[in-house]
Amino acid sequence: MRKGVERLVKEGKTPTVELLLEDYRREKSFQRLAASVGLDKQWFINLAESEIKKYEDERCQETEGNQQRESAVGNPSVTADRKLSTIQKIKSLLTPH
Repeated sequence: MRKGVERLVKEGKTPTVELLLEDYRREKSFQRLAASVGLDKQWFINLAESEIKKYEDERCQETEGNQQRESAVGNPSVTADRKLSTIQKIKSLLTPH
């Protein structure tokens, strides 16, 4: 399923349960094989929903991270704090103890 999500995104499509289950629905022999080990259609629906949730969570985290980086770059106090912290670290490394 994860590869299916990645393939859809690469194709510019938004992953949905319907799109992820297309291969499952098309392959009757796979459905029989999966059913023989206890994996029914609902199991695949749950898996698709889970993978879509993971994908959405990852996208949300990436967006938040990008926003934090952008706000830090544009915020002089954050930039100054980072520079001061870096200078203090370097100074402590160079000062004999």
